Amino acid sequence: MSATSTVRVERLDPASTGFDEAARAWHGVYEAACRYGRAGRANTWSFAHLRAGVTSDRPDLVRHAYVARADGEVVGGGMLSLPQLDNLTTASPDVWVPVEGRRRGIGRAVHAALVADAVAAGRSVLQAAVHEGPGEHGEDLGGPGFSAALGYEVALVELQSRLDLPVPAATLDALAAAAAPHHAAYTLRSRQGPVPDDLVASYVELDAIVDVEAPSGDLDIEPLHADVDVWRHKEREAAAQGRRNVSTAAVAPDGDVVALTELWANDHEPERLNQWSTIVRRDHRGHRLGLALKVANHRLAQERFPEARQVVTWNAESNAHMLAVNVDLGFRVVERTRSVQLRLG
Repeated sequence: MSATSTVRVERLDPASTGFDEAARAWHGVYEAACRYGRAGRANTWSFAHLRAGVTSDRPDLVRHAYVARADGEVVGGGMLSLPQLDNLTTASPDVWVPVEGRRRGIGRAVHAALVADAVAAGRSVLQAAVHEGPGEHGEDLGGPGFSAALGYEVALVELQSRLDLPVPAATLDALAAAAAPHHAAYTLRSRQGPVPDDLVASYVELDAIVDVEAPSGDLDIEPLHADVDVWRHKEREAAAQGRRNVSTAAVAPDGDVVALTELWANDHEPERLNQWSTIVRRDHRGHRLGLALKVANHRLAQERFPEARQVVTWNAESNAHMLAVNVDLGFRVVERTRSVQLRLG
């Protein structure tokens, strides 16, 4: 790309004959941009994962893929995520430019295209995540400065933590024993795969409030639309993306799921598990259910995914309780991520 090159941004059409070729180039700039300076910290997704995301017919979320071209080459890319059943004023833009193409207007061109489509979809708030530096060799990761220059403000700071596997059985036994006297009234149910039919309704209702129950800083967010059919659709999409999970739920005497936690494996990086969606319903807190669930779920994960060598999780910097639970399990903080927000107009 020369100093006089023109950058053109195009939204990819999954129905077009050249989609897969363009999408592979799109995924390539995504990986290059996200991995730069972040050895041991980058948490990227496979081509199959991202492709499934932008070709899905999920009723709750639409994602669009974008490529930036200059002189016939793909030099940048992005993705726009648009909730369809809740949070209808928000959109999540991702902008990816490999380091060799930065400070040439590519990122701004991609961002402008995402903003135009977000506005056309009736959105007035943009939310994104940027990783703090320095990089592994002192590199400027670029995201914080780029987002600030565009007018984004920091709404929440999250910590990425990692846990080496396997966790010794003696450690899990001790933690389980410490928690057990506090949750005798509850049944812990662990499983791999789809949520059982007898639990799914209350499980989905609880999962829908994860984002608003966890510390969210100044982010504009509302609970997700709780719908079992939508949930089953998301489970099918996960399978298409090459993702598999184990989950543990705490079931109260009345049969409702009142706490849950999930660990996800993916075919792209089988050595890595992602910790998602740990929540205890407010009226059932104080029984050490969070710790009990994580211990039980780690046992199952180590049994079902023996190739996994690390668990990755994110927590708000202000979420002292969950961070303490993670420390008990052996997690260590490796990176800070800023959730940034831009109000349009």
